[in-house]
Amino acid sequence: GGEVLTKTEVLATKGDSVLLNNPSKSVRIVMIGGAYCVGGVIPLVDGDDLTQLDDFTDIAIVPQGSYAEAQGIRDITYRIEGNTFKWEGFGGIWYQNELSGRFDISGEYTLNSSECNIIGFYQVYALDESNPNYQTPQHDHLDIEVSVYEGEGATVNVYGKNLLPDDIYNINNWVKVPYNTSTAAIYDLELKNNVKYTISGNISKNGAYVYFFKRLKGTNHESENSEAKMLEYLVSGTSNFTNYTFTADDKYVYYVWLWSLNLSNSLSTLTNLQLEVDTATDYEPYKEPVTYTADANGEINIPSQYPAMTIIPDLDVELSVEYNRDINKAFAELTSAIISMGGNL
Repeated sequence: GGEVLTKTEVLATKGDSVLLNNPSKSVRIVMIGGAYCVGGVIPLVDGDDLTQLDDFTDIAIVPQGSYAEAQGIRDITYRIEGNTFKWEGFGGIWYQNELSGRFDISGEYTLNSSECNIIGFYQVYALDESNPNYQTPQHDHLDIEVSVYEGEGATVNVYGKNLLPDDIYNINNWVKVPYNTSTAAIYDLELKNNVKYTISGNISKNGAYVYFFKRLKGTNHESENSEAKMLEYLVSGTSNFTNYTFTADDKYVYYVWLWSLNLSNSLSTLTNLQLEVDTATDYEPYKEPVTYTADANGEINIPSQYPAMTIIPDLDVELSVEYNRDINKAFAELTSAIISMGGNL
C-alpha cells in the first residue's frame, strides 16, 4: 500500500524506542543523526528479541555524517519474508537542503521464527567503550530523529467481467468537442498500464455513433491542442461493433465518445456495451465493484465471485489463487461415469 508518516521521535539514550501503530511485515524509516552521532537503531520484532544480541554491528544502522555542519541521513525499508529479515535503502549527507554523498545500504538477518512482525525500533548503544562508534567523547552523542512511515494498506476493487457501467448512457457530463459541434457523452476509462482490453457492443437502429479515443494525460476533451487521437471508429448506423482490442499505455487517458443527432432516441439503442480484460466474450451486465483493503500485514482475502471476477488493485500486488472445483460439474462427471459403467442413479 501507500505510505503515511505516523510519528517522529528522538531516540536519545540506550533503550529508547519508537513503536509502530500496527505490527507489519514491511515498514520504512528515515533516521537523522549528525557528524558525531554514534547511536544505532535496530528493529523490534515480535517472536525474536534482537535486543539480546551480543553484537549489533551487522544489523544496527548508524546515521552518522562526515562533518559537523551536516546531518547524516539513512532512508531504510525493512521487510520480513518468511524467517528472513531484510533491509535496503540509502544513506548520505543532508546539507543546505541537498543530499550529497549518497550510497546504497542493504542487508539481511535470519530470524528464529517465520511468524514475526516488525513492531518498532530501538536504540542499542550507550556512550561507553562497548559502542564501536564512540571515538570523540567531547563531541559524540546518541540523539537520532526517527520518522516512521507505515503502510496505509493497498486496496483492491473486484468487478465482474464488464468494466463499463450501464449508466454510461445517462451520464451528465455532456461536452462540446473540437471534432464536431454536436454534443457528445464522454466517459473516461480507468485502465491499467500494459494490460490488454477489448471493447465490444451493438446497435439496433440508425443515428448513434461510438468512437474510441485516447488523449495525452494533462490535456482535456475541449482543448484544440489536446492531441486526442481516434483509435477506432467502432459503430455507426445499424452496424455491429467490430471488437477493438488494445493494450493500455499510462501516458494516455482512454475514453468512449457516444455521439448522436438525437441523444434521447439514439443512445438508448446502444446495447451490450462491454469493456473487459483480454478478448471479447459473451455480454455480462455491469456489477458495482466491491472494495477490499489490506490488513496490517499487507494481505487481503477475497472471496470468489461467480461466474467471473476482475481484480483491479490500486498498486502492484502479488496474487495467490486457490482453485475450488465446481461441485455441480463434479457431480455431473461422476454421474456420467457411473452410468457408463452400467449403474443407475
